Amino acid sequence: MNINTQEALEKLRQGYQSFLAQSATPVSNQAHIQQLYENGQHPFATVVTCSDSRVSPEILFSCQLGDIFTVRTAGHVLSAFELASIEYAVDHLHTPLVLVLGHSHCGAVKSAATPHADAHHSHAMQALVDEISPAIEAAKRQSSASASWMRLAEDIHIERMLRKVAESEAFMERASILMAAKYDIESANILYLKSLSRRADGQLEILKTTWA
Repeated sequence: MNINTQEALEKLRQGYQSFLAQSATPVSNQAHIQQLYENGQHPFATVVTCSDSRVSPEILFSCQLGDIFTVRTAGHVLSAFELASIEYAVDHLHTPLVLVLGHSHCGAVKSAATPHADAHHSHAMQALVDEISPAIEAAKRQSSASASWMRLAEDIHIERMLRKVAESEAFMERASILMAAKYDIESANILYLKSLSRRADGQLEILKTTWA
């Protein structure tokens, strides 16, 4: 869909007008918005996910305003700023669950996996590629087929970010549950769900789990 700047702005304006109409008509919606203003936010989960427009946790999990504290970056890469956001959600908003949600056919992972010799990356873009590259290298060592190691790289990258949250000050000795999932943008299915636990020797261990 190719639209110009003015058309894009008009779509946002119309969408906002629709939101206002929906919020103003049902009494419950307006009351909910007023309650969020008066009592503050109390999200039940923190979701760390990619900025990809096809992966919106509020829509995927059928949530409304105030339900999810969302942290989004390209490739769901985590720096100090994102970890601080997670820390705020866990410490101050007391979210009992932190979910790292990756997805299939991730453009950030693909860019890191297929660098072009003549491509010039900005400092910011290079930092993103550098953060994802370890997952690419690990996947290539484990699989020779390009299609399979690309999917594997996405999985490894999700788990690397999961560990990054667990090993940060944002999460150490917190009561929240830490999990990871991968969303398939073709089927809208959750391909796998994993949780992270700490063994008796103090080492972190990733376990496969289910929604149950």
